[in-house]
Amino acid sequence: MSAADRAFEPSKVGSRLRMERERHGISLRELARRVGHRLSLVSQIELDRVNPSASTLYALVTELGMTMSDVFGDNTQRASRVVRTRPGGEGLDTRPDARRVINLASGVRWERLTPHSDPDVEFLYVVYPVGAESCAEDALVTHGGREYGYVTSGTLGVRVGFDEYELGPGASIAFDSSSPHRLWTIGNDPVHAVWVVIGRAADPRAEGGGPQLAGRGVVVNYPAQGARRLPYVQASAYVLADAGTGQVLAAKDPHGWYRPASTLKVLTAITLMRVLSPDATVIASRRAAIAEPSKVGLIAGDSYRVSDLFKALLMISANDAAIALVQATGSYAKGMAMMNAEAHHLQADDTVAVTPNGLDARGQHVSAYDEALFARQALAIPEFMGDEGLRVVKFPLRPHHHPITLYTQNTMLDTFRGDLGGKIGWTTPAEATFIGWARRGHTTLVVTILHCTPLTEMTYAARLLSWGFAMDGKVNPVGTLVSPLPLAAPAGHTPKPIPHQREIARPAAAAAGRPAVPLAAGLGILLLAVFTGWAVLMVSRRGRRAGNPPGR
Repeated sequence: MSAADRAFEPSKVGSRLRMERERHGISLRELARRVGHRLSLVSQIELDRVNPSASTLYALVTELGMTMSDVFGDNTQRASRVVRTRPGGEGLDTRPDARRVINLASGVRWERLTPHSDPDVEFLYVVYPVGAESCAEDALVTHGGREYGYVTSGTLGVRVGFDEYELGPGASIAFDSSSPHRLWTIGNDPVHAVWVVIGRAADPRAEGGGPQLAGRGVVVNYPAQGARRLPYVQASAYVLADAGTGQVLAAKDPHGWYRPASTLKVLTAITLMRVLSPDATVIASRRAAIAEPSKVGLIAGDSYRVSDLFKALLMISANDAAIALVQATGSYAKGMAMMNAEAHHLQADDTVAVTPNGLDARGQHVSAYDEALFARQALAIPEFMGDEGLRVVKFPLRPHHHPITLYTQNTMLDTFRGDLGGKIGWTTPAEATFIGWARRGHTTLVVTILHCTPLTEMTYAARLLSWGFAMDGKVNPVGTLVSPLPLAAPAGHTPKPIPHQREIARPAAAAAGRPAVPLAAGLGILLLAVFTGWAVLMVSRRGRRAGNPPGR
């Protein structure tokens, strides 16, 4: 069979995905909801009628707790696939036409370069035909591990976070796979590359906060006696935590990915309150003025104080204020980059922010655990908590006109003892979402709820908080809220991002169509980097499993 034929034949991974889904007792509809794809697409993938994109495959594999070795599969006739063997040992090499292959959407092909599966390392030969991409531009992929790539021919575009790189023959790259990323072909030649992923099986969702938080169901550690039962909450996910100690008291599917709706505005606020002067003025753009409701009604061309915009953002969930604030950083893209950088700083590894107001967007998701990290960080920002505690405020919508009156959407300020504030959200796909804060005595709790029955989110939040105040110090924690990462700049040289003007500086040899470095030397460098990275990752993972002290 020719290489071209192999590139477009069915991937044959559907049956393995289906068996694993059924083993977990997950319905097809529920799996589609969790990964954010149409039910029909997931069904067609399971039936091997369509090939998934790289991002879709990674999402399915991660959600089902599989490794890529599970997806490639191993048959029992290994010897027939081996070119050379050790005396009395396993096969070491495989012929190019005998490699395990996964074919993906748009013709992308992965060939495993090892004769047998390795749970810690994926050593791949990858081909990207002309026009191929690993995922759509607005649906970047994240997963566990670290990646190393070396391009042998063609030109590959790589986006990591909000930086883009152009890799010609002989160029290489290394990055943390938990950063949102995308690969695509540049130009009129297919890309051939050697790619290595180490530790991909370490789903970052399963690491944050402790092993109990890797579960999908309700997790709580009742004491031997005197336990008050955790209230039933009709929501897909929630986290209840002590903000002072960082201890998670109870949770449900804490690392599951869900749409945030307007609770994402908490991340917007904690990111931008630290960089925008409250007394600065912002001229509302047309993009802000035409934002979908709810909105305060900004008028394009008029000026507004930053502090007023934050009040509209948090009190009435103004979508237009969110856009104006993120644009106040210099550009919409820069503001969004800052939000995602703050999520990374907080170790909110389940979060990808695409819009500043939380309106649904492809590839955007959070977890209840990550939103608890946002909530805890907000407590350290007096301006934020001050706005959250307001019940009514005057907003100057137009110069020389009477200001309009804004009333908070959080009715718990008047109905729940000790309430400090709350941020509600709702869209049809996200359903109701909520982040809340409450303090009684010396105990401050945060609660986050995702994909909840609309109009019940504050009722359930109150029940969880009441249980938390009653049981804090009596139940053993099910996990911890991790501390933010240090803010120090990373050491070492980083590749220069692609300029906005796309004026790419290429090595002279590469521009002439020759590899910038010899292939053998390049692969040697790649493998050395992989070995070093593997060692670092293994040490890091062992340290994480040993348990870190709760953030304070």
